[in-house]
Amino acid sequence: MSSYTQSIQIAASPEKVFHAYVEKINEWWPWQGKSNRYTWAPKSTEPSEIRFEPKLGGRYFERFKDGSEFEIGRITTYEPPSKLAFTWAGRDWPPGQSFFELSFDAEAGGTLLTLTHSGFEIFGEQAEEMVQGYTLGSAEILGVFAEWLRSI
Repeated sequence: MSSYTQSIQIAASPEKVFHAYVEKINEWWPWQGKSNRYTWAPKSTEPSEIRFEPKLGGRYFERFKDGSEFEIGRITTYEPPSKLAFTWAGRDWPPGQSFFELSFDAEAGGTLLTLTHSGFEIFGEQAEEMVQGYTLGSAEILGVFAEWLRSI
């Protein structure tokens, strides 16, 4: 398996969920999870902010306290408030990138946010292990996002 899909129901409109995910990511992103650190910061510095440039081709990047940046990926689909897709690569990954696709579908009482992360073939024999790790991390991050939305 070289991908995974997760969904979460959020009691807010697709417009609100999409806007919060893209425009407010720096307010809700969990730098430190239960067992993982969700940052691309080198050990010599700390994370400062994480942002999307909200447009087709826009960067998805993290800026660090020392002023340096790491480009995580580029937006490949930008269709507010229903679809967002972007490339994704880690600092020490093999050549290539993975792909995130998010859909924001109106459902009774809110939005069904569905995330698919694919492209783990670049890890060869470690692909399954990477999928398992990212599945757990994404579930935690989606939960943090949904909780943050409930609190505002």
